[in-house]
Amino acid sequence: MNKSIHQKIQQLEGLADTRDVTESLKLCECGCGQRTKKATYTKPKRGIKKGEYLRFVRGHQFRGFKYALKHGMKDTRTYQAWVGMKNRCLNKNNKNYADYGGRGITVCERWLTFENFYADMGNAPLGLTLDRYPNNDRNYEPGNCRWATRKEQSNNQRVSKTAKLITYQGETLPLAQWAKRFGINKETINSRLSRGWTIERAFTEARSKAGRRGPP
Repeated sequence: MNKSIHQKIQQLEGLADTRDVTESLKLCECGCGQRTKKATYTKPKRGIKKGEYLRFVRGHQFRGFKYALKHGMKDTRTYQAWVGMKNRCLNKNNKNYADYGGRGITVCERWLTFENFYADMGNAPLGLTLDRYPNNDRNYEPGNCRWATRKEQSNNQRVSKTAKLITYQGETLPLAQWAKRFGINKETINSRLSRGWTIERAFTEARSKAGRRGPP
């Protein structure tokens, strides 16, 4: 053992037998460098057992909580959105779990830490909430989330695996949303595509002009 470390342990513990001190020395897993203590209570849900060394120093139990306090963001809408996201996906007791974690939606490993989530998503703008987009069947992860209005979230409602998704000009949406955007009945668009029309023509050609004709 390095001599300076050896001496430091002696100083910390005031014990001559540094071998025993080394074996019992447990550092907080959040990386703060502080030493933990033995638990005086048991909390199974948090993995705490009386008599065993804690994994974290008090107040550092959750990395996100530590960073939220550090940045003064515990009471912000951004932090609450992060907490809600994790609860929906990871907490089986959450009332919305069936629609998220229960159907396979989860949170990417990077976003399990608030600091990373905040770095990728920034502050939640006023009036906007966290939304999985463009693919509502994928996880909460970079590149598949945005801050959206209630209306945008409603339009991005869960699409069943049998729903028709169409990609046009680099954007993928359900047929019903394309129909609403271009002001054309979705059955009309579907009929045009089934007759061999290009997506652009099916979306942009006026209904009166198209009639019942097939592709030229």
